[in-house]
Amino acid sequence: MTGRFEPARVVVLDVADPIPPPPARGADGRWYRRVVALVRIDGAPIGVADLDIGTGLGPVGVADAVWAALRPEIRAHRGDPA
Repeated sequence: MTGRFEPARVVVLDVADPIPPPPARGADGRWYRRVVALVRIDGAPIGVADLDIGTGLGPVGVADAVWAALRPEIRAHRGDPA
């Protein structure tokens, strides 16, 4: 095993709502560099996105990262052609 364990914050995002910045700090004060997001549209789960938040990622960055990770799933849910 060559990789080092990197803890991640787990969140639920509904992209039908305004996207908040991901919580980068845990209850213990530790900073997270990754967010694993269960992504929903109008409450329906459409996929999981693993987001590298590094030193910070605002709502636009989160939206862009979710779109990049789940574009086909989002389009299928909306009925858009691929």
